[in-house]
Formats: sequence, C-alpha cells, structure tokens
Amino acid sequence: TTKMFIMTKLVDAKRLPASISQEISTKLKQLQGQLEVHTKRLNDLKAKTAERKKVALMREAEVLVSALEQLTTKLSEAALPLTDAARMDSLAPPEAKKVKDQASKAEGKASVALAKARAFVHERQVEARSRSTTSAESAAALLKLSARVSTAQAEVTKWQRVTGAREEVESKVRQATEQAKAAEEKVSLAKQAVDELEAQGVTAAQVKNADQALNAANMAMRSARQAVETLASVDEEEAMLLQQGLREQQELLDAANAAKKEKQGSFLAQSILAEVEKQVGDMEQSLAR
Repeated sequence: TTKMFIMTKLVDAKRLPASISQEISTKLKQLQGQLEVHTKRLNDLKAKTAERKKVALMREAEVLVSALEQLTTKLSEAALPLTDAARMDSLAPPEAKKVKDQASKAEGKASVALAKARAFVHERQVEARSRSTTSAESAAALLKLSARVSTAQAEVTKWQRVTGAREEVESKVRQATEQAKAAEEKVSLAKQAVDELEAQGVTAAQVKNADQALNAANMAMRSARQAVETLASVDEEEAMLLQQGLREQQELLDAANAAKKEKQGSFLAQSILAEVEKQVGDMEQSLAR
C-alpha cells in the first residue's frame, strides 16, 4: 500500500548522508501526513456510503413489509365471504365465481409479496449478523420487520386454508353430483332393459342385456354412495339432498331387480316347456315312422 511504501522509503532515507536524509525524511513525513488526511476522508466517505446504503435497504424493507400487510388485509376482505357457506350458496353462479376469483387473485398477490418480503428481510438480517459494526438499533428494527412478516405469513396461511377448503368442498360437491347423475342414468337404462323383458317371447339376449344393465346400475349406485359419504364430511346439508335422490333411485333399482327375477323365471319355465315339447314331438315323429 501507499502507507507501507512511504514507511519503507523513510527507512531507506535514514541510510543516506545526514544532510540529504533530513530533507527527504521531512518531505516523506509531509506526504505521510497528507496520506493520513486523505485516508481518513476516504474512510469517512465509505462509512457514509455504507450508512446511506443501510438506510436505503431498511427503507426498502419497510416498503416491502408495508405492501405485504396491505395485500394481506385485501386478502382477508376478499376471502371473508367464503367463510359464510349459506351466503355463498345463495349467490348466483356468476356472482359466486366472481367472489372466488377475487379471493384467488388476492391470495396470489399476497403470496408473492410474502415471499419477496420474507427473503429481503432475511438477507438483511444475515448481512447484519456478518458485520461487527451493526448497531443495536438496526438489529432491533430488523427484528421488528421480521416479526411483522411472520404475522402476515400466519394471516396469509389462514386464508389459504379457507380458499383451499372452499375449493375442496366444491370439488366434492361436483364429484358427488356427477356420480349421482351417472347412477340415475344407469338405473334408467336398467329399468328400460327389464321392461323389454316380456312374459311371452323373452330371448336369452334380452336377459343378458338386462343382467348387464342391472350390474352397471348397481356399481354406479355404490360409487355414488361413496362420493356422497365423502361429501358429508365437509357439507352435510348438500350430502343429505343427494342421499334422498339416491334412496329414490335405489327403490327403482330394487323394483327392477325384482321384476327381472320374475320375468327371468317365466323365461326359464318357457325354455323348459319348449325343450320338453320338442323332445315329445321328436318321439311322436319317431313312433309315426
């Protein structure tokens, strides 16, 4: 460095003749003094620059945390209606969709702001711990900002659960409704297939078709009941409505099963009689010869 260079030259100057050494040493010491003045000014400038940077970073951290808190408040306002199931159910589909979309949009903005503020404050805390010159005031300010971020995070997480829970309920309602509708269609097809079984002239193909339709209806009813039971854990009222519809469909399916057994019995009796009549006819023809 320049300081070490001047000190080395001072040592070298002492080896010169006294008359020359005195003059050079004096000038070197003057330069050394100037260097110390400039070094002090440079250090002061660095300190002031570092302080300005620290203040700017703290100001930016404050802005990020304040923005996060504002977005968290907006999320709370947007998601609050989702906690009132009766109100949501009373809304027309477009209005309900608007409420959910607004809550989802607010949740997205708050989540982004949370990630940004949390990372920024954490970086400032790491920097502060690595510097021995960090003041107690700065450390305390960062600690307060970190606490505010944690509070906002808890609030965002709470409303994320609300929006997620509402989406889960709607998904289960949709799934149970679709399963119940599918079961109703299968029961209708099974009833139609059984109605086609006439007491006279029943064919094996018709019986097979009725068996397949009834099996499909029974499987669809089991799936629908399972979906409704799952729904009951999150929306008991909606589940009860669907269960009532399934009970009605089960009664129709039971009636179709009973009718099929009765008509299949007639079909078997006809088959036996036809087979016996054929054998008797064959025997009569043999005797006639």
